[in-house]
Amino acid sequence: MVAGVAVAIAVAGTVALRAAGRTRAARKVISTENMTYTIVQDTTKVGTERVLKTTYSDNVVDYKGAIATHLSPVVTVEQSTDLQLGDDSYFPIHYRTHKKTTARGHTVEQTTELEMFANVGVLTEQLAPGKTVTHNVVMPSGTAVLETGVIHHLYEIVHGYNDDSGGRQAFDIIDFPSGKLGQGVLYFAGDDTLSVMGHKEPVREYHFDRSSYSQKFYVDAQGRIVAADFGYMRYELTAYKSTSSE
Repeated sequence: MVAGVAVAIAVAGTVALRAAGRTRAARKVISTENMTYTIVQDTTKVGTERVLKTTYSDNVVDYKGAIATHLSPVVTVEQSTDLQLGDDSYFPIHYRTHKKTTARGHTVEQTTELEMFANVGVLTEQLAPGKTVTHNVVMPSGTAVLETGVIHHLYEIVHGYNDDSGGRQAFDIIDFPSGKLGQGVLYFAGDDTLSVMGHKEPVREYHFDRSSYSQKFYVDAQGRIVAADFGYMRYELTAYKSTSSE
């Protein structure tokens, strides 16, 4: 984890502008991590979140997510996400989320996209076919993209937390799909032991407090988020595979 979350706006701008000028031909994959989280509600499996983390040679980390949940016998949600971050700062470069909700045969789709230019984000929302709304949002340095029910977004604040202090640390966040700016406070709550993929593992428990709710999640010695609670739902890491070219 990197000590401190503050990243100078100038640095964030450099990361974003550098990303815009990258040539895909020169990009190489440094490592990948495939993670599967099982989503459980009252001991019943209600969905999965599959995550592919790819680290590239041009200092970009890309998280792609595929989430499917059955909220009830008649309501299903399918979501795809793509979050690109600067490797050192973890400042967002680009984010896209597409969510499809089906209830009793009626489907509603929503797409939201964030494209960063220095510390100014261009936010585009497509609420219906042919109906697109675009506006700009100025994001403070160190802002993290967070969306309720998306576990891999928590890696942003884990990366920015100063573990040595063990204290309360404030984070600026941009909430999706609303695109609204807010704040949350992360703190280390203590050591624990959890069953991770069938094995007892020592973990660190963290709490992330926002004005509307408090969330807890657990990180193992490898830096993996192995469990998290989203309201009545619990996400548990049930499969993991990594590769490295180094």
